[in-house]
Amino acid sequence: MMLIMTKSISEGIGAGVCTASGVSLGLIIHTLIVSFGLGSLIMASEYVFWIIKLAGAAYLFYLAHNLLKSDGKINAVSGQKQYSSRISLFANGAVSNISYSKIMIFYLVFLPQFIKQGTTSPVIKMLTLGLTFACLTFLIKLPVALFSGLPLEWFKKICQP
Repeated sequence: MMLIMTKSISEGIGAGVCTASGVSLGLIIHTLIVSFGLGSLIMASEYVFWIIKLAGAAYLFYLAHNLLKSDGKINAVSGQKQYSSRISLFANGAVSNISYSKIMIFYLVFLPQFIKQGTTSPVIKMLTLGLTFACLTFLIKLPVALFSGLPLEWFKKICQP
């Protein structure tokens, strides 16, 4: 949520929407991993789970490095800040979500509770639940991107000569 708000505030509504789309793609990937049983295998292997956690930590260090490398000044009203591409915003959202190992734990614990024992197609039901969750999450994050980016849009209109 904070990533989407940050991108919307600093780069505009479109940036927040692209980031929210990437986050939702990350949820879809987690859904696929858990639905096809790879999530259980990853959780059972401490080494693989450790690598995923390490990748998440490395990604956070990468984000911190980029933040420290920038001068920290955001001058979006004058347009002097160079904006991220839509693809990089989308990828940023997806990678931040995929590398967050707690989501996989949540999916492994949460989704199976809604599937009856002995059901004929548990994979399809898990996919349906996970994709529904991803879509609903996107619908929740969309207004966050919109309302976080509105002040920037207002300031751009007010401060235009």
